[in-house]
Amino acid sequence: MTVLVAYASRHGATAGIAERIAATHNTATTTPLVIGPLDATQWIGATPSAATLRQLWEQANNAGAIHRHGLYVDEGNRLDRIVAASTTGDTATEKRELDAFIADVTNNTGTIDIIWQASLLAYAQAVRTPLGP
Repeated sequence: MTVLVAYASRHGATAGIAERIAATHNTATTTPLVIGPLDATQWIGATPSAATLRQLWEQANNAGAIHRHGLYVDEGNRLDRIVAASTTGDTATEKRELDAFIADVTNNTGTIDIIWQASLLAYAQAVRTPLGP
């Protein structure tokens, strides 16, 4: 049996995380992991939204996957700003804050469990991509 580790990223951040997951897994087991890109909307089942990204962040925290409370609070506040910007149609703020969220989650490898980190980045990128450059 082969397992696919999927990622979705315009900047390649989640690709690197997926590669690390596969490398770690493939040295510890005989079940190979294959990595490849995936449009997050294919596994989410709905149009990605800022509100759902906020809920995913809460789920990660509730699962104990975020190991620094300050990061959880800071990024939770950022996600609240993203949701507000999305609701009011402030695309510039939504893009800027999503880019910052993606950068912060990417830079906190080890502070966020790697599987949750990959999921958060894939979903955040799925929310960000339709907003354009």
